[in-house]
This record gives sequence, structure tokens and C-alpha cells, in this order.
Amino acid sequence: MKKHIVIWVLMGLLAESWAVVAESTQPKIKVAPKTPIEAYAFNLHDVRLLDGPFRAAMERDAIYLLTLEPDRLLAWFRK
Repeated sequence: MKKHIVIWVLMGLLAESWAVVAESTQPKIKVAPKTPIEAYAFNLHDVRLLDGPFRAAMERDAIYLLTLEPDRLLAWFRK
């Protein structure tokens, strides 16, 4: 049993060392986009949820979750 564990550990270390060597010998390739970028990332603090169906659903969900008893929600974790 110990032989099998040692063999698997050595094979894992060998595979990891090959990956490190391959990464260090290959320069990182930067590919230029073929089309112009039309969308950019933005900060989530800039997002505001205005009045509408999504906000109404969010408020209904909050009211529903507040009506639930915490003990019932935690019952599965206490088993």
C-alpha cells in the first residue's frame, strides 16, 4: 500500500515539475484582438437598481425570507 502512495506522489511531483519547466521556457503569448473591444468592465458600485420588476421581486424575496424561522432554515445543518 505504501509503495502505491509513494509512486503516486512521485508521479505527481514529476508532472508538476514538467509543468513548471514548460512554463518557464515558453514566453507568454499576447494575442491582439481581431475586432475592436465594444464592452469594458465597470465597478459594481456604479450599478443602481431602479424601480421595476427586478426591484419588486427583490423586495418580495426579502420580505419572504424575513418571515421564515431561522431554526427551520438551520435544521438540515444540525442533523
